Amino acid sequence: MKKIIVLIIILFVCNSYAQDHKSWFKLGLNIGLPAGDISSVTTNTLGLNLRGQFLSSKNIGLGINGGYTRFFEKNGGEGFGQIHVAGYFRYFFKDNGPFIGTDLGYAFFVSAPTSYQESGTFINPHVGYNVSNFNFLIYYQSVASKSNVNFANYGLSVEYNF
Repeated sequence: MKKIIVLIIILFVCNSYAQDHKSWFKLGLNIGLPAGDISSVTTNTLGLNLRGQFLSSKNIGLGINGGYTRFFEKNGGEGFGQIHVAGYFRYFFKDNGPFIGTDLGYAFFVSAPTSYQESGTFINPHVGYNVSNFNFLIYYQSVASKSNVNFANYGLSVEYNF
Protein backbone atom coordinates (compact mmCIF):
# COMPACT_ATOMS: atom_id res chain seq x y z
CA MET A 1 0.00 0.00 0.00
CA LYS A 2 2.86 2.37 0.84
CA LYS A 3 4.35 1.78 -2.63
CA ILE A 4 1.06 2.70 -4.31
CA ILE A 5 0.75 5.90 -2.25
CA VAL A 6 4.37 6.85 -3.03
CA LEU A 7 3.76 6.16 -6.74
CA ILE A 8 0.62 8.34 -6.75
CA ILE A 9 2.52 11.16 -5.02
CA ILE A 10 5.40 10.89 -7.53
CA LEU A 11 2.98 10.98 -10.48
CA PHE A 12 1.14 13.96 -8.97
CA VAL A 13 4.39 15.87 -8.35
CA CYS A 14 5.71 15.07 -11.85
CA ASN A 15 2.44 16.17 -13.44
CA SER A 16 2.40 19.41 -11.41
CA TYR A 17 6.03 20.06 -12.26
CA ALA A 18 5.40 19.43 -15.95
CA GLN A 19 2.53 21.91 -16.04
CA ASP A 20 4.33 24.62 -14.08
CA HIS A 21 7.74 24.33 -15.70
CA LYS A 22 7.00 23.49 -19.36
CA SER A 23 8.48 20.02 -18.93
CA TRP A 24 7.06 17.30 -21.13
CA PHE A 25 7.73 14.70 -23.78
CA LYS A 26 7.52 15.56 -27.46
CA LEU A 27 7.06 13.11 -30.34
CA GLY A 28 7.98 14.50 -33.75
CA LEU A 29 7.69 13.48 -37.38
CA ASN A 30 10.18 15.01 -39.87
CA ILE A 31 10.22 15.19 -43.66
CA GLY A 32 13.09 16.71 -45.56
CA LEU A 33 15.37 16.97 -48.53
CA PRO A 34 19.03 15.98 -48.50
CA ALA A 35 21.65 18.69 -48.94
CA GLY A 36 25.33 18.68 -49.70
CA ASP A 37 27.25 15.58 -50.77
CA ILE A 38 24.45 13.09 -50.08
CA SER A 39 21.91 14.90 -52.27
CA SER A 40 23.41 13.14 -55.29
CA VAL A 41 22.56 9.67 -53.90
CA THR A 42 19.38 10.26 -51.83
CA THR A 43 16.00 11.78 -52.71
CA ASN A 44 14.31 12.66 -49.44
CA THR A 45 14.26 11.96 -45.71
CA LEU A 46 11.69 10.78 -43.19
CA GLY A 47 12.38 10.78 -39.48
CA LEU A 48 11.01 10.33 -36.00
CA ASN A 49 12.18 12.13 -32.84
CA LEU A 50 11.45 11.74 -29.15
CA ARG A 51 12.34 14.69 -26.95
CA GLY A 52 12.29 15.08 -23.20
CA GLN A 53 12.26 18.62 -21.92
CA PHE A 54 13.40 18.23 -18.33
CA LEU A 55 14.51 21.70 -17.27
CA SER A 56 13.24 25.12 -18.20
CA SER A 57 12.60 28.66 -17.08
CA LYS A 58 9.94 31.05 -18.33
CA ASN A 59 11.49 31.36 -21.81
CA ILE A 60 14.23 28.71 -21.95
CA GLY A 61 13.75 25.00 -22.53
CA LEU A 62 16.53 22.41 -22.17
CA GLY A 63 16.25 18.73 -22.89
CA ILE A 64 17.40 15.58 -24.63
CA ASN A 65 16.52 14.32 -28.09
CA GLY A 66 16.88 10.94 -29.73
CA GLY A 67 15.76 10.03 -33.20
CA TYR A 68 16.06 8.18 -36.45
CA THR A 69 16.16 9.65 -39.96
CA ARG A 70 15.90 7.55 -43.12
CA PHE A 71 17.65 8.80 -46.27
CA PHE A 72 15.87 7.24 -49.28
CA GLU A 73 17.91 6.07 -52.27
CA LYS A 74 18.08 7.81 -55.63
CA ASN A 75 18.58 6.19 -59.06
CA GLY A 76 19.11 2.65 -57.78
CA GLY A 77 21.56 3.72 -55.08
CA GLU A 78 21.45 2.60 -51.47
CA GLY A 79 19.46 4.39 -48.80
CA PHE A 80 20.58 4.47 -45.18
CA GLY A 81 19.55 5.54 -41.71
CA GLN A 82 20.92 7.98 -39.16
CA ILE A 83 20.48 7.60 -35.40
CA HIS A 84 21.20 10.60 -33.20
CA VAL A 85 21.29 11.48 -29.51
CA ALA A 86 21.55 15.13 -28.57
CA GLY A 87 20.93 17.77 -25.98
CA TYR A 88 18.79 20.70 -27.04
CA PHE A 89 18.09 24.32 -26.22
CA ARG A 90 15.02 26.36 -27.12
CA TYR A 91 14.18 29.99 -26.51
CA PHE A 92 10.42 30.68 -26.41
CA PHE A 93 9.42 34.27 -27.09
CA LYS A 94 6.05 33.58 -25.39
CA ASP A 95 3.94 30.57 -24.33
CA ASN A 96 2.19 30.15 -27.66
CA GLY A 97 4.13 31.54 -30.57
CA PRO A 98 7.56 31.54 -32.17
CA PHE A 99 10.71 29.96 -30.78
CA ILE A 100 14.28 29.25 -31.88
CA GLY A 101 16.54 26.41 -30.87
CA THR A 102 19.27 23.97 -31.69
CA ASP A 103 20.22 20.37 -30.93
CA LEU A 104 23.85 19.36 -30.42
CA GLY A 105 24.98 15.78 -30.04
CA TYR A 106 26.29 12.70 -31.80
CA ALA A 107 24.98 10.71 -34.79
CA PHE A 108 25.93 7.50 -36.54
CA PHE A 109 24.69 5.87 -39.71
CA VAL A 110 23.15 2.41 -40.07
CA SER A 111 22.61 0.23 -43.16
CA ALA A 112 24.79 2.66 -45.08
CA PRO A 113 27.05 1.95 -48.05
CA THR A 114 30.67 1.52 -47.02
CA SER A 115 31.56 5.06 -48.11
CA TYR A 116 28.91 6.46 -45.71
CA GLN A 117 29.57 4.33 -42.62
CA GLU A 118 30.49 7.31 -40.51
CA SER A 119 29.62 9.01 -37.28
CA GLY A 120 30.15 12.51 -36.02
CA THR A 121 28.90 15.65 -34.36
CA PHE A 122 25.19 16.27 -34.93
CA ILE A 123 23.72 19.78 -35.06
CA ASN A 124 20.13 20.75 -35.77
CA PRO A 125 19.31 24.48 -35.66
CA HIS A 126 15.60 25.21 -36.04
CA VAL A 127 12.88 27.84 -35.84
CA GLY A 128 9.38 26.96 -34.85
CA TYR A 129 5.94 27.95 -33.72
CA ASN A 130 4.14 26.53 -30.68
CA VAL A 131 0.35 26.17 -30.79
CA SER A 132 -1.24 24.44 -27.80
CA ASN A 133 0.05 20.84 -27.87
CA PHE A 134 1.85 21.12 -31.21
CA ASN A 135 5.17 22.55 -32.39
CA PHE A 136 5.79 23.24 -36.07
CA LEU A 137 9.46 23.55 -37.08
CA ILE A 138 11.70 24.34 -40.02
CA TYR A 139 15.10 22.72 -39.49
CA TYR A 140 18.53 22.03 -40.90
CA GLN A 141 20.40 18.90 -39.76
CA SER A 142 24.08 18.31 -40.32
CA VAL A 143 26.57 15.67 -39.23
CA ALA A 144 30.26 16.63 -39.31
CA SER A 145 32.12 13.45 -40.26
CA LYS A 146 35.83 12.66 -40.13
CA SER A 147 36.02 12.22 -43.92
CA ASN A 148 34.48 15.67 -44.57
CA VAL A 149 31.42 14.15 -46.33
CA ASN A 150 28.53 16.57 -45.87
CA PHE A 151 25.63 14.60 -44.32
CA ALA A 152 22.87 17.19 -44.21
CA ASN A 153 19.16 17.70 -44.78
CA TYR A 154 16.60 20.43 -44.28
CA GLY A 155 12.91 20.10 -43.82
CA LEU A 156 9.74 20.41 -41.78
CA SER A 157 8.79 18.80 -38.49
CA VAL A 158 5.60 18.51 -36.44
CA GLU A 159 5.88 17.65 -32.74
CA TYR A 160 3.12 16.65 -30.36
CA ASN A 161 3.63 17.67 -26.72
CA PHE A 162 2.50 15.06 -24.19
